Amino acid sequence: MSPTLKVKNPTALLAGVPLFASMSERQLKVLNQAMKVVKFGPGQTLISEGEDDARFYLIVEGTAKVTVNGRKKRQIGPGDYIGELAVVDGGVRSATVTAETDVVTLSAARWNFEAVLKNNPTVALAILREMVRRVRELEGTATS
Repeated sequence: MSPTLKVKNPTALLAGVPLFASMSERQLKVLNQAMKVVKFGPGQTLISEGEDDARFYLIVEGTAKVTVNGRKKRQIGPGDYIGELAVVDGGVRSATVTAETDVVTLSAARWNFEAVLKNNPTVALAILREMVRRVRELEGTATS
């Protein structure tokens, strides 16, 4: 990774992630402080199925393939994200994600993400509300 690699308007990119969409600009800036730019070359693995690497990735540039048990499930690209659950609960990865092209990501390790949540209750509350909304949606009990 180049130490000068920058991402334009990272807070706007983070706002595009449903888990973070309800956050204010200030909250997004706080969250962005926990992020770093990570680049992967073609063929490099971002995450591996069954491993417990708890890192969140937001794809900024490039494409990657998602496989489960060696079978391609989908392709992801700019605006897509992976690891949003593992960064919160530390659970194992349910898929492998491999770069197909050069991939640039915004990434946060679990410990950095947790520090943001512990020190910024409004950020934690915004994320908690979105997670509850998702659970209700899955259960079919969501209210508009």
